[in-house]
Amino acid sequence: MEKRLKILAFNTVRAPYRVDLYNQLGLYFDLTVFFEQKHDCSRSKDWYSKDYKNFKMKHAKNWGKTLHFPKFDVISALCADEYNLVYMSEWSTITSLMLMFICLIRRIPYFLSIDGHNNNKRANFIKDTIKKFFAQRAAAIIGTGKITTTYAKSLGVSEEKIYSIGFTTLFEREILPSPISDEEKKSIKVCIGLAKEKHYALYAGRLVKLKGVDSLIKAWGQCKAPDSWRLLIIGDGNEKVNLNNLVSKLNLDTVDFIPNVSKKELITYYKASEFFALNTKEDVWGLVVNEAMANGLPVLTTFQCVAGEELIENDINGYLYDCNDVDLCARYLSKLTNDEMLRWQMGVNNINKIKSFTIESEAQRIRDIIDSII
Repeated sequence: MEKRLKILAFNTVRAPYRVDLYNQLGLYFDLTVFFEQKHDCSRSKDWYSKDYKNFKMKHAKNWGKTLHFPKFDVISALCADEYNLVYMSEWSTITSLMLMFICLIRRIPYFLSIDGHNNNKRANFIKDTIKKFFAQRAAAIIGTGKITTTYAKSLGVSEEKIYSIGFTTLFEREILPSPISDEEKKSIKVCIGLAKEKHYALYAGRLVKLKGVDSLIKAWGQCKAPDSWRLLIIGDGNEKVNLNNLVSKLNLDTVDFIPNVSKKELITYYKASEFFALNTKEDVWGLVVNEAMANGLPVLTTFQCVAGEELIENDINGYLYDCNDVDLCARYLSKLTNDEMLRWQMGVNNINKIKSFTIESEAQRIRDIIDSII
């Protein structure tokens, strides 16, 4: 039996999509994953995954501490064993910088994973210099598309070391073969307590300023949607009261709020809806875009959403616009609410496109890259 490569992966928290990817990679490699932080303040404790099947899970002894606190036991773990590769899903914390430095000293190749990039982030000479130092010395940069490729090049990384593998939360089995029919949608709506004769535009996510839900509500108030349409907003957050007040102020009676739901429940709401709207002001990726596409929904989102930039084409599978352009958002909402055939074709296009963005394909691409380098 061929000996498997021994890999140490480093990550901050046990994000479900990360754990799913590590489980898939664990089928190919002898994988140990070190998590630096138990949880952060932006997520509820039940969001984190404990489904460690195909890899050895370890965590820093002081993983209850902030990311500003160095976790020396992670460094000890690297030095105590013979790893063929270190896979860095996080490389901006003190511990991750120490880890990469040890890799350079011990001549252990490391990969840097970049999910996305915020182009509006202010430059910081010291931080940018450190990032360039470690990025240029990585064996490979694993990015998600053209935006991360451009960012890696800006760090001085040579093009032959930059790879794009996409980004997803989805397994192949979670992608629908075709959009849900109108009759199926009616049955689903009844099951979850929605009016079966209504049509729903869906937003799902945190109710915080960064998500721009206030602008989405304003655009909804301006759009010329038929009387059967409603805007369904799923989620919780510190802006929920303000958003409810905004709905009252605008005298809108076609907006419904639903508290945060589980991933399984959310999939049902995708299936009951006609299209997905994400008016985010900043998203390093925006995984809900993948999920909406997998359920055959057209996607309306902003240029500030990396997933939108990478996956959505105007008039093909959705629409893109600037997050501050309420008028254009309203026009796109009007277009989608008034054209059933357009929504259906966009849904078909999204399913076909997202088929290549799965946990299985992402892991296979990483495997191929590792096999070609190590």
